[in-house]
Amino acid sequence: MKKDKFVRKIETGIYELEDSSFVLVASKGKRQRKKRMPAGTSERKLRFLLAEMRAELNRDRLRVARNALAEDVDRYLDAIRGEVKFIEDRKREIRSWLPRFGHRRRDSIEPSEIKGQLREWRNEYAPHTCNLRRTALSHLYSVLDGLNAYNPVREVARFPEPAPTPKWLDYEVIRNALSKMRRMSTKARLMLMAYAGFRPSEITRAVPEDVVPFLDLAEPFCFKRVGKGDVPLMVPLPPDGVAAWKLLIERGGWGGFSQASVNKNWKIAMKSAGEEAVRAAQAAGDDAAAIEKIRLMYRPVNCYRLRHSYAVRLLLASGNKELVQKALGHANIETTDFYTQMVTDPRLVDAVRKAFGT
Repeated sequence: MKKDKFVRKIETGIYELEDSSFVLVASKGKRQRKKRMPAGTSERKLRFLLAEMRAELNRDRLRVARNALAEDVDRYLDAIRGEVKFIEDRKREIRSWLPRFGHRRRDSIEPSEIKGQLREWRNEYAPHTCNLRRTALSHLYSVLDGLNAYNPVREVARFPEPAPTPKWLDYEVIRNALSKMRRMSTKARLMLMAYAGFRPSEITRAVPEDVVPFLDLAEPFCFKRVGKGDVPLMVPLPPDGVAAWKLLIERGGWGGFSQASVNKNWKIAMKSAGEEAVRAAQAAGDDAAAIEKIRLMYRPVNCYRLRHSYAVRLLLASGNKELVQKALGHANIETTDFYTQMVTDPRLVDAVRKAFGT
């Protein structure tokens, strides 16, 4: 830059000279690259070329990989063990890259290829899921090569994520859908999610001695095993929760089951209950807006929404988020916040009623 006299700085790295030509300057540490461009070059092209120059400087710092990505994934998971909170989720996210890139060395993977894979996933998965997979791959490069080394994932933009939507269901909808269930053991498991807040994995780990002795007490309860250490957590049971356990016991439903099958049957039941509700509304002469509302209420969703519904019901009844956290067995209150997002604080509801009437 000392030999070039510039008269205008367009932005960092782009300068206009006295003869109306331009000079581009890309710097990284002590290394620098320059490029002269003729007068009349558009600013859009100048910015594009500057970005390319900076990317080339980054690639100069690419660490040469000796192994295929599949081997690097194992090294990465060993390195982050104990540091990443949800390690099983991270394993699933990083291993999702292996079918396409597992046989490749990571220094041969281009940003355009990463972008292409993410776009393919976006046709099937939500933006949040795709962004989690992008984050996992980016973290692998950072852990194995260092934060300052070239990371091709950084050149790939994240997908914009929509604003959060309510994740709970009305309990009238839940009851109507459960009434359509034909498989009683599946119905019992869904009821445990809706009326006792069980995760599918906690139902799988349940054993008779944690349940059977306590169902006929004046205040019935059961124990569920939560966390990595299967820590017992006492769960008070409402009548529907007791009925769920008795139905599962009657059907001999202890042990493992297919969560995918349970979810599939739940969606079928939701669809059937919704169609029946729409027919009833049409027979009653309800308008189009009311019928559309029913369709939205009964849209088939993942059965895990039953656990979200349990959390919201508890929060609205108690106004105590810490109590909900304990009931769900969450280690962190942030997880409970995710379950109960977009729920109005019951104290605010009471305040509005007192101020303005019901």
